[in-house]
Amino acid sequence: MTTESRLTSLAIRNAKSRERPYKLYDGRGLFILIQPNGSKLWRLRFHLDGKENLYALGEYGEEGLSLAEARDEARSARKLVKQGISPILARQQTRLAQL
Repeated sequence: MTTESRLTSLAIRNAKSRERPYKLYDGRGLFILIQPNGSKLWRLRFHLDGKENLYALGEYGEEGLSLAEARDEARSARKLVKQGISPILARQQTRLAQL
């Protein structure tokens, strides 16, 4: 774990829903969005071609991504961005190829 990582699994589990959505940041663009309905969604903010983008990694929970899995997914997405490839478009192309 790097020193930039701020989140812990305990902090995520203990995060309660509020009237408005809010974010808990892990670092390097990775955060978890806590929705008013109680859902917890992983997001990655990145910049490509001078524009800010938001990449949805998935949901947190038993059937979703753990903190470690979300960090791995974010790391993979950052590698694509470094190559000039949007992880959003890469995922769309992968899904289309599977049809």
